[in-house]
Amino acid sequence: MFQNSELVPELTLRDNIALPLELLGTGRRDALRRADRLAEILDLGESSKRRPSEVSGGQAQRAAVGRALAHHPTVVLADEPTGALDTTNRHAVIGLLDDLVRAEGSTLVMVTHDEHTLPENTRIIRLADGRIVGDAV
Repeated sequence: MFQNSELVPELTLRDNIALPLELLGTGRRDALRRADRLAEILDLGESSKRRPSEVSGGQAQRAAVGRALAHHPTVVLADEPTGALDTTNRHAVIGLLDDLVRAEGSTLVMVTHDEHTLPENTRIIRLADGRIVGDAV
């Protein structure tokens, strides 16, 4: 996941979520079924039928969460996934990301400068000048 959603602008949010599955060879019907399930969990509602330019930043970032988790990854790498969001959307996206990662049994590796958005019981490894300077839960 990226700091900005980096969704394909010509595709709807639903199609963006389904895209990784289709690229991996999943049939369109099954990919869309998974995308619809994730869109429901992510509370995208009717906005899942819109293109990224037609929705809010929070909705686009929630779709990016769905896209990142669509193919049941073992590890999710997230680079400042909430950096471009306001505080309310920041907490909502992190909460959804945490819930989905736990439900999927994935590991989340996230880079952030905002520790206040991290879920409880999160292992935090602090880096400074390329070295580990702290490691705590």
